[in-house]
Amino acid sequence: MPVVVTGADGVLGRAVVDALLGSGPVEVRATVRTPSAARELIELGVKTAVSDLLDPERLGAVLEGAHTVVHLHGAEPLDTLELLLDAAEDTGLRRIITVTSGHLPPPG
Repeated sequence: MPVVVTGADGVLGRAVVDALLGSGPVEVRATVRTPSAARELIELGVKTAVSDLLDPERLGAVLEGAHTVVHLHGAEPLDTLELLLDAAEDTGLRRIITVTSGHLPPPG
């Protein structure tokens, strides 16, 4: 059951990757913004792509066959959700989890 973590080069993203790696046999994939961040994750066995959400073909390739994506990219992940949804089309992705570290306004 492959799980993709977007923004895995951030503090929260790296914590999610580490938690997934420690949780048992799961294929972890990640997107990062810089090659230096990718090297460290690759050494841990994480399939890693240097990409952003503006490249739907590359992101779609990362999502192909994945069960879940944990979306942490950017300060406001909900702002980039449409880009993620476009990239996920026809990949078989079943679940998207979005996480924001910012403060959300109170409801209604």
